[in-house]
Amino acid sequence: MKLNTPIKIKVIKHAFFMLNSMKQRACKDDILSVKDELFTMNKGGLKGVWDKVLDLWGVIKSTNIPFSQKVLPLAALIYTITPLDAIPDLVPFIGLSDDATIIVATAATIATTIIKSKNKLNTTVESKVS
Repeated sequence: MKLNTPIKIKVIKHAFFMLNSMKQRACKDDILSVKDELFTMNKGGLKGVWDKVLDLWGVIKSTNIPFSQKVLPLAALIYTITPLDAIPDLVPFIGLSDDATIIVATAATIATTIIKSKNKLNTTVESKVS
């Protein structure tokens, strides 16, 4: 079933509204809550995209990236650890597919930020080793 263009626009506007709302309410406690739950998620449908999950987590933890650029990966990881999903996680085989899709889409969207985060991490590690 194809969505009409006005419906797509309405969905996109709603998604931006939700993201902006989350950006205004996001805080350091959200990062701590993700940290507490995140590493229990390396299973099922997420096992195949676990490296992307770690990339998003690396962006969130980076001190070189402004908080405003951390909101999207934070929202994706919060969605992933939250039991309320578009497809419940208890549904066999496809339960984590929406979570995996969100993670991959977010990682693709912020790929440049992820690359910058990894480059700064590698530079820091190399300077400490030298």
